[in-house]
Amino acid sequence: MSAGTNWLQNSALQSLNTLYDTAIGSAKGMQATAEELADQYRRKHVSVDDAVASLIRWQAAKTGATGFATGLPGLIAMPVTLPADMTSLWYVQLRMVAAIASLYGHDPRDEVVRTIAFYSLLGGGAIGAVSKTGVTIGNKTAMAALTRLPGHVLLRVNRLIGYRLVTKFGTKGVINLVKLVPIAGGVIGGTINAVGTNATGKAAILLLRQA
Repeated sequence: MSAGTNWLQNSALQSLNTLYDTAIGSAKGMQATAEELADQYRRKHVSVDDAVASLIRWQAAKTGATGFATGLPGLIAMPVTLPADMTSLWYVQLRMVAAIASLYGHDPRDEVVRTIAFYSLLGGGAIGAVSKTGVTIGNKTAMAALTRLPGHVLLRVNRLIGYRLVTKFGTKGVINLVKLVPIAGGVIGGTINAVGTNATGKAAILLLRQA
């Protein structure tokens, strides 16, 4: 592995960790932590599945709204430079996944839940990415299988996910990412935001839902 790739993997993971820690604790100016958000939806719905579906639906609608990022609080500067709207989008999606985890009875602060949240950002590719680590999505969730992985393996998995996320828009990494996502005009596009958020939520259900 080249020094550049190693740096990007470490920096990407540090960025994701910063976003996740901010998301579960709520950034300054947000009214609810991930667990408080989960409680809000739990109180409104009879079943957990209905609460999760409603949460995903509303978060997708929020990220699909033009200019949604302007209503979010400023986030901590990260080592990998990403467009502001991409950072805000991942913040909302990670907070949503953490809330889904809480609704399904998991602790968002659990390191395995953190890994699953990162996986979920891959949307439709999340399950395939999990399977490459040797983890099978079986009768319950990926939780039990991932919990059995040694800590150093989880760390390696997280680094690879971070690297894949920041380079997913091109072979030249974040440089291509920034070029492909224009800063003006509601970065990424509302429809793509909403579809991506919905895919993230669906992946989280598959990875976190109890049988």
